[in-house]
Amino acid sequence: MAVLRAAVESGVNHIDTSDFYGSHVTNRIIRQVLHPYGNELKLVTKVGARRGADGSWILDVTPEWLRESVHDNLRNLGLERLAIVNLRVGDVSAPNEVSIAEALEVLADLQREGLIEHIGLSTVSTKQVEKARPIAKIVCVQNLYNVVNRGDDALVDLLQAEGVAYVPYFPLGGFSPLQSSVLDEVAATLKTTPMQVALAWLLQRSPNILLISGTSSVGHLRENLAAASLELPEEVCEEVGWDWWAELAGLDVRLDGLVPVLVVRGFSFGFVVILVRGMSQVLKPPMMVGFDVRAKARTYHKSKCAGSEKVRYARASAVGQSICGGMSRCVGSERAGQA
Repeated sequence: MAVLRAAVESGVNHIDTSDFYGSHVTNRIIRQVLHPYGNELKLVTKVGARRGADGSWILDVTPEWLRESVHDNLRNLGLERLAIVNLRVGDVSAPNEVSIAEALEVLADLQREGLIEHIGLSTVSTKQVEKARPIAKIVCVQNLYNVVNRGDDALVDLLQAEGVAYVPYFPLGGFSPLQSSVLDEVAATLKTTPMQVALAWLLQRSPNILLISGTSSVGHLRENLAAASLELPEEVCEEVGWDWWAELAGLDVRLDGLVPVLVVRGFSFGFVVILVRGMSQVLKPPMMVGFDVRAKARTYHKSKCAGSEKVRYARASAVGQSICGGMSRCVGSERAGQA
């Protein structure tokens, strides 16, 4: 409750929520603390999932469930119309290439009924975004993206050109928090924290990015908000935003050690992707996988920061190390003056 009050008092005007967070609990707390809502406050919710009896997360985009979910959000938030409803499509880690037409038509109908003002998408591919356009105007896309997870680089740029907001969830790594000697070094130089550097990089990455960095304490909230005023020098932005995936794609990998997490250029990855002769295999902890990565790769990659675009020749070396990542839980909040 204190976090919600402090967020709004600090100028936050975008709160990310859903009625399936805690099964109604989160929305009821928001209503208890903030209702009646200020005119500038936007509550952005999502539908397309539910909680099982065992607490599991179950994707559900059936028309009946989507309608019920929208009405649950309205009732528990104490609203007559929802500002933005995101249609959740894929799993937490990646989109599912399924048709979203029927589910999106349901939200479009609810929009015509006056229950939804705007529609967004969550955990979707570029192809799904394109197929959504004839059905409904999409105002935002919420996908997994951060300084390490860069699979949506092209989508961020496409949406920016179209004036559509991109909202990266897990901007600090989510359940596997970012660990990076690069972030540590930059933070020490700028007298800030590694996580503030990671957030600042996202804000400078593109003007259409809105952040929903989770927190459960007022102190952490203020740290996140302070990242909005942190200006990273161009060379620092390039260093932090090194395109590790482009370089990993050229590595030859030899397996012989015992390592649960791959570490490349100071970044540790809880989900390890090994590429051998063009074949990829995803290895997920706590599975213990034996490998020792000793390889060098050269590649061209683009680095975008602070309105500039440069192409530089990169040489990278990767050495596997034994590091176990921690766990954390995230709840929503966003950008400069937002949370």
